[in-house]
Amino acid sequence: MKKKFIWETITVSESQTITSNCADIYFFNVGSDTVLVNGVPLQTNDAMSDPAWGDEINVTQYQCVFTTTVNPILFVKRKKYS
Repeated sequence: MKKKFIWETITVSESQTITSNCADIYFFNVGSDTVLVNGVPLQTNDAMSDPAWGDEINVTQYQCVFTTTVNPILFVKRKKYS
């Protein structure tokens, strides 16, 4: 039986914790500030993904920390099963 899912996209513009609770999660830094995602630096236009395998659900708490506050914009896209 095929699983149904939705893509949820949020925009982050200040340092915060993102709870995944999803299958796959993607981070896209479209601002001019560097953002650290659990310590991994994402420069402007960098992206990072954390895909699940099979029926896994990712429950990681991602710490998203901007290094400055000039133009912080991070898109987060999550694949959530319904």
